[in-house]
Amino acid sequence: KHVFQIIGEEPEWIRYDRWGTKFERDAPFAAAVGASDFVERILPRQKSGATAVAQWQRLTDALRPLGDAVFALPPAAVREDAFAAVTIGVWYFPALIGLLVGSRGDPAVLSRPFAELLDRLRIDDRFVRRWLDMLAFLLQGATTRDAPTSLMAYMLSDF
Repeated sequence: KHVFQIIGEEPEWIRYDRWGTKFERDAPFAAAVGASDFVERILPRQKSGATAVAQWQRLTDALRPLGDAVFALPPAAVREDAFAAVTIGVWYFPALIGLLVGSRGDPAVLSRPFAELLDRLRIDDRFVRRWLDMLAFLLQGATTRDAPTSLMAYMLSDF
């Protein structure tokens, strides 16, 4: 997606709208992809119910500015050569400011393990943490202890 953004193209994306879901004590069902079905249908079915919903909301509130920054500053624009500052400063200056604001002055948070952010936000609901581990594994083959915050902010902002 970022490559298309860099070259100024926006193809028509085909999106999945449902995925098969099965919990230990439930029959399988088709859950809609996205946050609304997750918050309205899946989280309330868990033992922690309201606690899980509150923690999820706290997490999504914290991720929104990070996700905005990740979407605005494509990874391909971030390089480690001598001219990286010129490229970012000239073409992506507004995105760079958004990154600094969204990360509260600590853009390195995006490269740290997502679990660190979860711990800092006190996201300790067992179901929510396991769900996020599953998503991280599906995206990268790692748990939230190894997946970078940038990956999860990107994915959950588009969730």
